[in-house]
Amino acid sequence: MFLFLSSALVLACVGFLGWVLFRDRSAPVAARVERLLAASPERVWAVQSDLANWSRWNPDVRSLILHGPLQAGSAFDWNGGGMQIHSVLSEVTAPTRIAWSGQAFGIRAHHSWEFVAEGTGTRVITEEVFTGPLAWLLPGTLRSVLEKALTTGLDHLQAEVERAA
Repeated sequence: MFLFLSSALVLACVGFLGWVLFRDRSAPVAARVERLLAASPERVWAVQSDLANWSRWNPDVRSLILHGPLQAGSAFDWNGGGMQIHSVLSEVTAPTRIAWSGQAFGIRAHHSWEFVAEGTGTRVITEEVFTGPLAWLLPGTLRSVLEKALTTGLDHLQAEVERAA
C-alpha cells in the first residue's frame, strides 16, 4: 500500500511539475476523425444534439443529465467511457456544429462535432483536445485512447443515423 501511495504521489508531483514548467498555448493531446455518412446534416444533428438519448445508441455513454436547454452555457453531467464527466456546452449551431468543454481526472477537454453537407450525405468531423497535468504527463497514451474513443463514437453515430436513413 505504501509503495502504491508513494508511486501515485511521485506521478502526481511529476505531472504537476511538468504542467507548470512546460505548458504552452497548444494542447499536448489532440485528435481528429472525420467520415462521410449516408444521412442528411439535419438527421445527423437530430441524433447528436439529443444529448438525453446518447446512451440509447452509444454504449460507451452510461448516463447523461442535461441541466437546462440545448444552448451555449448549459451544463451536463455524464458517464462516458467509465468516467464521470462534468461538461458545459460552448457552441450550439444547428444543424452544423456542437461543442463542449469538460473536466475529469486531471484532464480538461474540449470536444467539437461539425456536420457539413456533402452530396447526399454529411461529412462529420469530430475533434477533441486534452490539457491539464495528466495530459502533459501521458500525451502518447492519452492520444491513442482519444483517437480510439473518437473513432468508436463516430462508429456508433454512423450506425444510428444510417439505420433510419
